[in-house]
Amino acid sequence: MLPPYGGRPTPRGTPQSEVLAGDRPSGRGVWHSPGAAPQGEPGVTDSRFSGAAWSRSRAGELVYRLKYQADASAFQPLVEQLLAVCAEHPELAAVDALVPVPPSVPQGSDLVGSLAEALGKRLGHPVWSVLAKTRRTAPQKEMRTLAQKRANMAGAFAVRGAVRGKRLLILDDLYDSGATLEEVSRVLRQAGVASL
Repeated sequence: MLPPYGGRPTPRGTPQSEVLAGDRPSGRGVWHSPGAAPQGEPGVTDSRFSGAAWSRSRAGELVYRLKYQADASAFQPLVEQLLAVCAEHPELAAVDALVPVPPSVPQGSDLVGSLAEALGKRLGHPVWSVLAKTRRTAPQKEMRTLAQKRANMAGAFAVRGAVRGKRLLILDDLYDSGATLEEVSRVLRQAGVASL
């Protein structure tokens, strides 16, 4: 999934849109996208607080329903939302392959892998399952600090396959601290990818 966007302050007070527009571990790229959300609404997978009220974006709600409520009716609308983001940002679809991030806890179904397959089919790109977990990790949602999240992901992935010189689109279901994406990007860069 794409990381959040919307100009909300980060914990350090920097507008998130500035953070996401800057250089990241994977190099320059599209780190912000209002996606298919109407102007002024949060980005593709945002959640937000307003006083005591908490809410999710349209795509965030679809991911929640799929991941935590096993609501299969949310799958196709989420694929359509991802396609809309790719149409708005054609550079996202200008890749050699889509790469799903493996789940923290192996389950019966692989939501990210299934989304990657559906999106790849519609975009005409293969899905490469080149990321492998090297060890068990706790679910990131159980971590409370950025340091814990980074430590949980450190060394947790390896690349299994040829990616040197390739342009890849990484897909994951949730984006919070960026720790998973940082680690995945690090190992893919080490393996020689051209762009992420």
